[in-house]
Amino acid sequence: MVMLASAVLDVFFWLLVLRVLADFVPAFRRSAVGQLIFRVTEPALAAIRGLLPPLSSGDTMIDLSPVIAVLVLHFIQNLLR
Repeated sequence: MVMLASAVLDVFFWLLVLRVLADFVPAFRRSAVGQLIFRVTEPALAAIRGLLPPLSSGDTMIDLSPVIAVLVLHFIQNLLR
């Protein structure tokens, strides 16, 4: 059971990485795969954004939710070991 949970967390980690990279490739974001990744990762990222909204400085906004999500995933994976 622990191995399954760890594998699911690993997959979610890589989906987050792809999500961040997709932000730099608009065509990928609009693709079916990009939309699937968005649908899978958005609930977790939206929950984090509810606690910590994106930071803004002038015209720039920085969304730290993927970073926080990765840290939480890492913490949970360490608990499972």
